[in-house]
Amino acid sequence: MPKTTAEANTVLTDRLDSTFFGLSTTYPTLAGGSFTEPSPANGYARQAITYGAAASGSRSNSSALSFPASTGNQGRFVAGGIWSASTSGTLRYFEWLGKETSKYFQPADVNTTTNRITLTGHGWSDGDSAVIRTPAGSTIPAGASVDTEYFVKSIDANTIELYTNSGLTTILDLTSAGAGSQEIFRFLPRNVNASGITLSFASGQIVNTEQ
Repeated sequence: MPKTTAEANTVLTDRLDSTFFGLSTTYPTLAGGSFTEPSPANGYARQAITYGAAASGSRSNSSALSFPASTGNQGRFVAGGIWSASTSGTLRYFEWLGKETSKYFQPADVNTTTNRITLTGHGWSDGDSAVIRTPAGSTIPAGASVDTEYFVKSIDANTIELYTNSGLTTILDLTSAGAGSQEIFRFLPRNVNASGITLSFASGQIVNTEQ
């Protein structure tokens, strides 16, 4: 059964006080695995989060958060997570970095001959990172996987192709159009591939919700 808004706010308050934000070069699993953090030797450390009050089932950081300047190659971060401790601990929440507002497409928008997807007014560019999610009751187009990074090629203002590599040489082969509505969104990976790079997240940028 669904939570009331008051209960969602209580959960967010209980679970997010005294927590730490970490970065991962891989997308985690619901079981809490595959959260891949770099070596502390390169200047990486999880950062304590200061949250504002929970409201309407949502809670976000109330002040900017910055990681220390890197002292070496930390990798390409794709996901962020909320941890119960500064080291080890329990992963409580996670999401793709810089996840944008979702767009949606239908089976009729999928051309399995050209492997193109109609996405009206997408505003996306070649090389953008995108992820597909399938709402309950829908079936993802065959050939694609949920919560997997794909790379966009913009064909025109209303049409995209998805590729499995950033060089856009291996197209995602869609062998069926799927069933039901499909969610798709861009996210923003962060490269920390040298010394002296500082990653920062503005106030309100780290958002947690309870349904």
